[in-house]
Parts: sequence; structure tokens; C-alpha cells
Amino acid sequence: MPDRTATPRTADGRRGVPRSAGRLTGAALAAVAATLLAAGPAHAADGGGVAPAATGFAALLALAATATTAGLVLLRPLAAPAPRRLTAPAVTAAVAHLLTLGLGGDAPAAGTLVLAAACLALPGCAGRRAVGVPLALLVSAGAGLLALPTATVAEATAAAGHGLAAAVLLGGVATVLGADSARRRVAHRAAPWMLAAVTAEAAAGAVRLGTDHAALGPEGPGWAGPARWVCLAVAVAGAVGLGAGLRRRRQPDRALLRGQAVVLPAVVIVAATATAVALPAPPGRPGAPLLVAVDNGGRGLPLVVAPQRPGWNLVHVGAEGVSVGTRADRLSPAVRLPGATNGWALVHLPPGPSRLHVAYGGRQAVIRLDAGAADAPGPDLRGPDGPECVSAALGVLLRDDPQPLSRCPADALTSGDREDLDATVAFLVPRAEGALSVVGDSSARSVAAVAAVTDAARRAGLRVVPPGSGRHPTLVVTGWAGAEAALRDAARGPGAAAGTYLAPWLLTAAVLRPATGQMLALRFDPRAEPVSRYVAELARRFPGEPATVSGYLAWQGGSPAGPARMYAAAAVSLPGPVAHGGHGRSGFLPGGTVTAVTGPLG
Repeated sequence: MPDRTATPRTADGRRGVPRSAGRLTGAALAAVAATLLAAGPAHAADGGGVAPAATGFAALLALAATATTAGLVLLRPLAAPAPRRLTAPAVTAAVAHLLTLGLGGDAPAAGTLVLAAACLALPGCAGRRAVGVPLALLVSAGAGLLALPTATVAEATAAAGHGLAAAVLLGGVATVLGADSARRRVAHRAAPWMLAAVTAEAAAGAVRLGTDHAALGPEGPGWAGPARWVCLAVAVAGAVGLGAGLRRRRQPDRALLRGQAVVLPAVVIVAATATAVALPAPPGRPGAPLLVAVDNGGRGLPLVVAPQRPGWNLVHVGAEGVSVGTRADRLSPAVRLPGATNGWALVHLPPGPSRLHVAYGGRQAVIRLDAGAADAPGPDLRGPDGPECVSAALGVLLRDDPQPLSRCPADALTSGDREDLDATVAFLVPRAEGALSVVGDSSARSVAAVAAVTDAARRAGLRVVPPGSGRHPTLVVTGWAGAEAALRDAARGPGAAAGTYLAPWLLTAAVLRPATGQMLALRFDPRAEPVSRYVAELARRFPGEPATVSGYLAWQGGSPAGPARMYAAAAVSLPGPVAHGGHGRSGFLPGGTVTAVTGPLG
């Protein structure tokens, strides 16, 4: 009977690789190479209303098919596959690229179309090395650049190298499995190239982890340190194995080939996993405000970037002495802005992925950003109302539902704010002695508020006079920055004894310090349970940040219904249980109280 366990022989009489071992090795290599590729695609973000899984799968298929086609051309001297064998992966790659583009992937449309056309051209160029090899190199590098987010020249180089390494790995698997004869010899000749690709990928992963693991937001990987050592170990092991293989390449033996068949898949598996964790996608949603906690060696330093769109962005940090910038050698200090608390800085972001360097206490961290497409600019936050807009964006982020920032509270006067101002004017009629002063600024909301107050005052028989013209109540309807200056001036003017009244959006700590009995109409109780939940979540995610009306309304999703009441702010320290919910360290007025002084206003 024939020996079914004997090793099959090739056409020239030499022993080949058993079919079962070859198939198992090929399946393992293909699977782990796909895992390696999965580290790259950054197309899993929302786009065009398509499920991220569908877009990510199309991007993975495009990269795998492109790498296989380019790798077969690069390694063609090892087995010389017929051009017809390149047709299937080339067509698959082109179709997958077009599918990714149709599903709304983040890759540039022009680059995707060029890469799809280049994949279709590869089979026709395979027989001409002077054309085929350079084209295969460009295709594999381009696939990596499209799949990986890049913000610097170093990251672009790493992305191109990732595509080339994937081409060598997948192309090597396809070359070995497609060899008609002498498969053992082909596998032996391909092994050093594939092992070199694994070594390079592991080394790149170690370097990437070494530079990026300092920025650990809520989405950041806490295992970055161990993964870096795994990458280093794989790189060293791969280099040693590569050297041993090259040393004995001229004298192959069965033991060496068996060792390569076992060790190479294992090394690729570990390298693929390590590289996958070494290339995390930017946290948050591209083109939407971002909230992260930067590791500062003891606690998380809270930081918000808004609107995280191409152009000028505001960076808000929860500490003093912090500097930020898109380049490590060009950092700007985060300073306090009028009407706001903690630190603020302006940074200019390019379209797509970028990095934000954060320096504090002699340490520096790097945060990965993604500002989205160039044709989707966000609101301009460089004006005095920028901090209030960021506070509203932070309220949305506290719901773990990041949305692109399209408008700011100061862009328009809401119907609820108009009703509250009307109620404030009605409250002042018996107290104003015939006149009141209104302080506004140039924002759209303030202009509309001044007009609304003036109209309501005239209907009630009150004159509107300039600030400082007598002992009349002063109603402030500016933004935060203007309100801080207006309250400072009002405290020294003749109208101080008649009282200072604020628009409802001015309930914020920086405006109310010092709290001297300023009054404002609110539709919610700062001590109520819904507000307490917002205050508690804000204290957990952004410690030390005072609550604001704009942030609370954005967190709640709209203005509460019901009549307004007049509330007064006072600098009174209260016991801990009483301070909970609007009066405590993280409430609207830390160290003070905001208390209702009237019933519902009619």
C-alpha cells in the first residue's frame, strides 16, 4: 500500500512541503497578515451615514488586495506568477477602493481613484521589472498612506512602510502558495523578506508607542507600556531569526525549513497584535469637539479642543502653567480669558489628522487629533464669546455624544431668553423709578437682547438711559467677557445701590466674582436634582471647572419649561450637605450661593 504519510515529491524528485503543513502555514500567515493590516485603516469613523463596520471592512479589503497584488509583483523573481494570477487581486483591490469611496471613507477621493487605477495597471506591468517594481512600490506605499492617519513626515514615512511591509507579507504568502513546484525552495527564499517585514513593523510599533503613549485620554490604551516591550522583543527576535536564516541560506536543511514554518507564523502573529495596539486611531469623532484627560503623572489633566475643525481652535485646560501647540518647539501658554476660568489657548489645525503637544511641569504629552475635511470649517471661537461656546460643547461631550459644533450660544437670542428678559423688566418696573440702564455688546444675541429689553421697557413705561447716568438699575446682556467688565464698572458707579441684573446666560463663576447680590431670572433651580447630576458629571470629567448655564442647557438638550424666578448670587460659604447641587466646589458659584428670592414671575 502507498505510504500516505510520506512527504510528497515535486516534479524533479525532491521532497516538497506536505500539503497539510503548507495549507496550515499559508492560512495562518494570511490570517495574521490581515490582523496586521487591521491596525492601519482609519476609515471606521462615521461617514455618510454608513455603519463604521461596513466602511472599515471595505478599507481592510482594499488594503489587503492592494498589498497582495503589489507583493506578487515585487516577489515575482521567486516564483514568476503568470499575469493572469494577478488579475483577481488587482480587480478586487480596485473594486474595494471604489466601494470605500462610495461608502464615504475618509481617504481623499483623488488618491483613492488613482490607487484603484494603478492596481488595475499592475498585471500588465508585471513582466517588465523596470516599470512593474517601481509601480508596485508606489502602490504599496500609497495604500499605507491612505489607510493610516498621518500628521507629520515621520508618520507619513511609517504609513508608507506599513503598506510596503504588508505587501511583502501578503505577497510572500501568495507567492509560496501559488508556486507550482519546488515550493520548499520558494518558501526558503521568501522567508527572509517576510521576516524582515515583520521585524521592521515591530520596530516601528515600538517607536510609535514610545512617542504616543504619554497621551492617554478616556479612550487611551492603558497597556501602551507593556505593548512597547512586546514590540521590542519581536523586533529583536525577528532580527536574530533573519540573521540566522541568511547565514544558512546557501545550505538549507529540513530542520531549518521546519523551524521557519513554525516560528515565522508565530512571530507574525505577535508582531501583528503588537503593531495593532501601537497604531491607535485618534480619540473622539473627527471634526467634533474633543475631551481628553492627559496623563500628568498623578491625575488626568482635563483638556478640551473645540471645534476641532480646520482653522483656529480653542484649547481649554483645567490647570495653570500649561502650554500647547501643534509643534513641540512652538508652544503657547494657556492663559485665563476675561469672564472664564482656568487656561485657554488658540491653535491652528490643518485638515485631517494632526498632533497637539501639551507641556506642563517639565513634562510633555502628545494628543492625536483629527480635524476632518478642509471644506467643513467650524464657528470662529477667537472672539470674546469663544469660552462660552466651548462650555456648551463641553456640556454635549459630557453626554458621550460628540457632535460637530455648528453654532454658539451667542449667535442668537432664544425665545426662552427673550421671555426671561421680559420677566426681568417686569420685575424692575416698581423698583426702577422710571428708568433703567442696559449694557450690551456686538454679538448677535446681545444686539437682539438690547432691542428686546428696550421694547419691553417702553411698553412698561420705563426709559432706557446710558449706564452711569443716575441711580437706576443696570441690566447686563453682554457675553461673559463684557459682563465681567460691566459689573466691575457698575460696582463703582452711582447705580450700584439700585442693583445689577444679569441675563440668564451670565450665571458663571468668573462673572459673579465677587458675588455682591447680582440678580438674574432662571427657569431652573441650581439646587435641583437634574442640575446636580450635571454638576457631578462635570466635576468627574473636568475637575475644577465651574458649571455654566450654557453648559447645563447643552447637557440637558434644551431650555427647561416653566416660569422663571429671580435668583440672587451671594458669596456665602455653606456646609457640605447644603452646598451640594449648585453651591459646592464644582457648582455654578464655588464658595457661594445662588438662591431664589421670588416666586414664579408672571
